[in-house]
Amino acid sequence: LPKISANAYGALSISLDTPQPNIPRYGASAAETSEGIVLIGGYDGEGQYVAQIEKYDETTNKWLNPFPITSLARAFQGSVSVAGRAYLMGGYGNNGISKEVYSFNGSSYKYEGQMPAGAYAMGAASDDADIYTIGGVNNDGYLSDFRRYNVKTKVWQTLPDLPVKCGYSKAACWNGFVYVFGGANESGCLSDVYRFNIAENQWETCASMNIARSHMEIYQANDKLYLLGGQVNYTEDGKDGIINQLNGWTAL
Repeated sequence: LPKISANAYGALSISLDTPQPNIPRYGASAAETSEGIVLIGGYDGEGQYVAQIEKYDETTNKWLNPFPITSLARAFQGSVSVAGRAYLMGGYGNNGISKEVYSFNGSSYKYEGQMPAGAYAMGAASDDADIYTIGGVNNDGYLSDFRRYNVKTKVWQTLPDLPVKCGYSKAACWNGFVYVFGGANESGCLSDVYRFNIAENQWETCASMNIARSHMEIYQANDKLYLLGGQVNYTEDGKDGIINQLNGWTAL
């Protein structure tokens, strides 16, 4: 089986026979770095934001002993992998909503600057040159903000707003588009799917998901995007589904 990141709250599952991480957490960021797959941040459900980083060892099929990085102790950070580094943006921690950006190579981290505005629960995606952040939540509520960050120049660019305000969505860069799936806002969980045409600089509406959901995970394989798990109205697990290039959905 391929290795898949999947959990309703952003925690990590590598495959069916992978052991659980050492520290229970939700709202964590799972990312692949040059030193392996890591689990960063999250909330332990008992009033603590988790500072311990866990690294998965594929050779032994074990999670290695955690080590702390206090600056990354946040939940619901936007996270993507670019050139062997996990980029972590925003999130919510002991000091409230963050707009800080860090990168992490698996053993050490680097401060990369700040986003134009703080947010958590953003959708995030990368095409290996630019990082896109979509929506999220701040003190005023759900957001439709859409921005692009170049990892070399460290410059942020504001792009046309997402057609709907939402947080807890999932995003992916694929074939010249930035796809955004589901999420939630004041009206509940969403089935909406949009894609941003990078060349045309505009949003397009795609076929909706069969089941409205938030907090899901995404995996790309064999020219398809797989959505896994998630929540329906914050109480039920969603069914898995796939979207192909014809924007058609199939229940698995």
